[in-house]
Amino acid sequence: MALSKKRKVIVCILGLAVAALLADRALLGSGKPGPKEAAAEPSAAPAAAPNTPAKSPAAPPRQSRETVRESLACRLQALSEAGGFDSANARDAFCLSPAWTKDLGPAAPSSPEQDKAEKLKTDHQLMAVMVAREGGYAIVDGKCLRIGQVLDGFTLISVTEKSAVLESDGIRVELKVPSQEDEEGAE
Repeated sequence: MALSKKRKVIVCILGLAVAALLADRALLGSGKPGPKEAAAEPSAAPAAAPNTPAKSPAAPPRQSRETVRESLACRLQALSEAGGFDSANARDAFCLSPAWTKDLGPAAPSSPEQDKAEKLKTDHQLMAVMVAREGGYAIVDGKCLRIGQVLDGFTLISVTEKSAVLESDGIRVELKVPSQEDEEGAE
């Protein structure tokens, strides 16, 4: 019986998976049972006779997770006390360093074109857009603009489903249609 190419690939993948499983168990496994296996297996240590001294086990007894957590918490507390660590005045490890947030110099002066762009954003509101084969339309402050028309010195150059892009002297401004969440938040 001849195997198809697809079946040969499946057999190879299955063989590699079995080989990886065997290598994991034989070479990489520690040989110690996990928590589920340890609970399922009866204790292999023989019971000590009452008159014989107890032998120390080869491995330390397993501790429950709560015991490990408690001991870790106790160890961390002892370490902080020994090192004089004051947790009340500790800096948040997830805050940016002041070196990253300090001012690196005076802010770049804004150009008149940038001021015009900011004024366009604050003075006008994009109410709706319509994407069409011819390029589309944008309704800004109740006025319908086609691509190529000018508003306050800015030319409408493109329209997407939720925004319109205007450009003047190489500066682009994107006006976005307000979402319902924005309108509800304003009320």
